[in-house]
Amino acid sequence: MNIMKYRESDRNQLANCMLLTATENGAGGKGDAPPDDWFKDKDREYLDRHLIPHDPALWKLDRFEDFIAERKKLIKAKFSYLLTVPTKAAG
Repeated sequence: MNIMKYRESDRNQLANCMLLTATENGAGGKGDAPPDDWFKDKDREYLDRHLIPHDPALWKLDRFEDFIAERKKLIKAKFSYLLTVPTKAAG
């Protein structure tokens, strides 16, 4: 699959990024490992911490759009308290 078909803004959006430890990001870490290889050995806690959908089918490069849609839902649910508009108190 040609991942370059996606614009840079699509590839670098929040729903396609995650914070990695120095070890994960360094030599011998994630590198350019495709998501299905990178996530396959990760436990549920790791996936939950990084808001990664649990369905391994979504980790395939040809499911990029589906992965992003599902991850956006997880991000929105996690941070919904920040996204709500406070109501004015009656007074």
